[in-house]
This record gives sequence, C-alpha cells and structure tokens, in this order.
Amino acid sequence: MRIAFILNENNIAEPMGIMYLSSLLKSNSHQAKLFHASKKNWLDDLKDFNPDIAAYSVISGSHNDYLKINNQVKKNFDLFSIFGGPHTTFFPETIKKENVDAICIGEGEQAILELITNKEKSADIFKTKNIWFKNGESIIKNEVRPLMQNLDVVPFPDRDIIYSEDKYLMESKIKRFLSNRGCPFKCTYCFNHAYNEIYKENKKIIRWRSVKNLINEIQEVKEKYPLGLVRFIDDIFILPPVTWLEEFADMYRSYINLPFVCNLHVKTVTENKVKLLKQAGCSAVYMAIEAGNDRMRNQLLDRNMTKEEMLRSFNLVHKYKLSIASENILGLPGGTLENDLETLKLNISCKVDNPISTIFQPYPKTRLGEYAVENGFFDGDFDSLGKSYFGLSPLKFSSNLEKRKIENLQRFFGLGVNFPILLFVIKVLILFPPNKIYDLIYRFWDSYSKINKIFKVKFTFKDYLAAIVRVLKY
Repeated sequence: MRIAFILNENNIAEPMGIMYLSSLLKSNSHQAKLFHASKKNWLDDLKDFNPDIAAYSVISGSHNDYLKINNQVKKNFDLFSIFGGPHTTFFPETIKKENVDAICIGEGEQAILELITNKEKSADIFKTKNIWFKNGESIIKNEVRPLMQNLDVVPFPDRDIIYSEDKYLMESKIKRFLSNRGCPFKCTYCFNHAYNEIYKENKKIIRWRSVKNLINEIQEVKEKYPLGLVRFIDDIFILPPVTWLEEFADMYRSYINLPFVCNLHVKTVTENKVKLLKQAGCSAVYMAIEAGNDRMRNQLLDRNMTKEEMLRSFNLVHKYKLSIASENILGLPGGTLENDLETLKLNISCKVDNPISTIFQPYPKTRLGEYAVENGFFDGDFDSLGKSYFGLSPLKFSSNLEKRKIENLQRFFGLGVNFPILLFVIKVLILFPPNKIYDLIYRFWDSYSKINKIFKVKFTFKDYLAAIVRVLKY
C-alpha cells in the first residue's frame, strides 16, 4: 500500500516517529513518502503518488492545523486517514473530529503495520490494538498492546524519507539518535506519567537497545550522510546499567569517535557515569532545572530535588569540562515574576552555558494541565493552544503587566544568565509590550550559544546563516 506522511512545518530536527514508521513499512513491502503541506503544489505531488492512507504525527498545539489539512486532503482524495503522536495518545477524542478515520494511541509501529497489512488484504481492521476507529456513527476503542521489549528488532529509522524532502536536515552535521525508550520520573508537566499509566500492565516500560545495534546505526549514518556530532534524544541517556555505559564508551570511542550530546537527569548523575561519558566523547549535556523556587519545583512540578542536589550534579559535569544546556519553564500556574527570576538566578549559580527557557503550556491529560484548569489559571480550551513553547502564555496571572513581564523575561532569559550584569537593563525592558525585536534577540542568542557552546561543530558562515534562518522560520 502507499502511505503518505504529511507534515505542515519544516522541523529543526528529524521527526523520529515518522522515520521509524516509514522504515518498518518499507521493510514490509509498502511504499511511504513524505509531503510538506507548507510547500507550493504539494497536493499535485500527492495526486501523483496516489496514496491509500494519509498519516499525521501530531503534537498538541499543532493539531488544529493538521485537522484542516486533513479536511483538504479528504476533499480531494478517497483515502483512509489516521492521526498519531502525543496529541492523540492523550486526547483520543480527536477521533470524533470530521474526516478522521482512526487514531493511534501509544507506541505505533506494530499497530500501524498490522492495520495496513490487514487493510491491504481486505481483512478486519477494527480489532487492531492501539487503534480507535470511526465506524459509521460509532467509535471502536481498542486496548493497547504490550510495549516492544526488544528494540533491536526495530529497523533503523528511514532518514531518506526526510532528507529527500529537506536538504537542510540532510546537510546538517548534527543528526539525532535514540538509544532507549521510557522515563521513570513523574514530572507533572510531562506526558510520561500519563504514558506510563497507559502501559501500567507492562513489566518493563524503560527499554534500551544493545550497544552494538546502536553503534551500527550511527556507523551507517556516518558513512551515508554528513555527520559531525551525534545528538542522543532519549529522555535520560544514562538509565541503562553502568555495564551498558561502559561497553558504549569503549565501542563509541573505537568505531564512531565523534563528539556527542545527551540528556541527563540530576538524580541519575554520578561521577563514574560522567567520567564514562567524557571518555566516550561526550562534549555537552542537557539537564533540566525547570524552576528555581523550591515549592514550585517540588510540589507543583514533582521534581523532588533540592538546590544542593542540582548544584552538586552541575558542578560534577563541569568538573569533566562538559558544557551544559539547561531547561526551564516560566509562567507556571500560580507563579510570579519573582519565581521566574529565582529560576534565572539558580541557572547563574549552576554556571549554565546555554539556558533554555520556555513558556508553560497546559497540555491535556498532564497533571499540571489539569491543575491549571481546576484552579482557574486556564479556561480549558486546549484547541486554543499554540504550537510553540516560546509564544504568549495561555494562563491567567495576577495582572496583565505581570503576564507581560514573564513573557518578555523568556526572551531575555539566556542573556540574563550568561551576562548577569544585564539584569538591571532586562528588568526595564520587560516592562514594554512583547515585540519582534525581543523575539529576534532571543532567537539569535539561543542559536549562537547552542552552536558555539553546546554543539561546537565546525560550521561555515553558510551553516550559521542556514541555522539561524531555520530557527527563525520554526
């Protein structure tokens, strides 16, 4: 069968879900192709491909755009439409929307393959686990199947489906990889706690690939595409046993020998693990701070970590001369400007190289999203959410001025951490209405500090320009 994966934006990084699905489908003799709805004449290209199925991977905030695109597709083509991704997993009511034939909940590879195989054979598709179907006026709700335990049997992601349509991502010297799936933590703002609840009957939610399997994929990419830095995007890279990390450090250094960047969690950082990361070739890590205020961080976000623990972990990473990018959430429900300034000051104490700040979005089915609705900070209209963490806040604050200050602080957050001497000026600038100049300042500094402090790949001037333009478009 012919499956059209439809995107509506140029991503700043590879959409891994589509790549994994495409690889599995192609290895089972199906055809898969990517279409960018933002490109001119894309519907003509879609007509030439003549798909049997239109597939969409959707996050909350972009879902309305994809529903409109699907309506356009269904108006022009007689095909089956299916929505997957985080939004449908936690908001399966999407199945009720016009022209949506099915939605996928949770891990989708086996479910999509079974659905398409049975559809091709004209067999019964309505019993496919993980999939909800619209059948006339009724909705068929199937339970989820167990999570895949052996990740080594999953084909390597199909990068060609993305790179053939996106020259920027193909030529980028930074490529993304996954070594494991799952997260044991229960942060209230994240989908993982809800995801784990869906799969609570599974004995093993956190799974990782064998080192050999992972190294083989990186080698394959290294031989086929430009590659100067490996970006592991696992929720937490060092979750597997230390023996896994020891084997990885040895094999990665021997066979790949390129710098890499990964995600850590303060609670999982030990000197032995950081030392092994350094030996393997790690050049930088991402670690979340999220909130500087103890009550906000531990009671509201359920992070359960002290400032002392964070300082210890950050200092330990710095000890081995690894750069650090931090993640922080501003504009939390019930939060104030002073709370967010406290977060900024904690980033200064932790000596963060690339401080990343986002505006809180109350996504459906997250505990913090529900808290925001129940306590009157958000009106519950999830369809109104934007697709970016860097826009305006959807929450209610004590005053419009307080809201404005917090939104503006997000734009100047990185500069304030890296240049504390500017804090007095920043406190004045945030009084003015948000504007495009503030947005440009944020985008430029964030791109510059990422390129120079975190990724540290040898970029040409053309690379710099392309990266900045890409971020501005995102």
